[in-house]
Amino acid sequence: MATKNLRIVGVMGGNVTDASLSDPLGIAIAEKQRHLLTGAGGGMMEAVAKAFVGVTNRSGLSLGIVRANDVCRHEVAWAKCNICAPFHMADGDQTNPRRWSYRKAPNRYVEVPIMTHLPDSGARGKEHTSRNHINVLSADVVVALPGDQGTKSEVELALEYRRTLVFFVGAHLIAGMTPRALIDSVPGATATIATSIDQVIPLL
Repeated sequence: MATKNLRIVGVMGGNVTDASLSDPLGIAIAEKQRHLLTGAGGGMMEAVAKAFVGVTNRSGLSLGIVRANDVCRHEVAWAKCNICAPFHMADGDQTNPRRWSYRKAPNRYVEVPIMTHLPDSGARGKEHTSRNHINVLSADVVVALPGDQGTKSEVELALEYRRTLVFFVGAHLIAGMTPRALIDSVPGATATIATSIDQVIPLL
């Protein structure tokens, strides 16, 4: 099967882990011959990717959107920053800039890391300088696992962009909110709340 025609399933989750959610989901995405897309971090993202790549005879790849670790806000544009150097500074002037990128490493189960210059996450995950927009917009379907503020921002973006969204959180919450409360917080938005992997699989 040609990988270029496969659907992309974006999985959003935080640093908590629950193998009863991550493992069957990763396996199901692989067996459905989909690409897996995550934010390349640890916790739920790493657990789902590990389960995904452990499936033999899969056609999909494990994609990871990697955020930049930080940006320099200490000095004026094009000035050398003694705090962040050598990660975020410019040599020369505006006519001859040199950019530096300080990136977080993807977890070991990401097969195709997509590096970005975008640093914001967590409570700032809906800013234009967050990779979360890429995560949500690149996925044909978004599956939300338990998480904190970063996962909440991805869920809100998925609802606002009207992406196909499935909650698979078990007994957990997302930043202290139930899936229903998150759906209701965005007027006109809809999503599926799945209580078992059997309810998730047909939507992948």
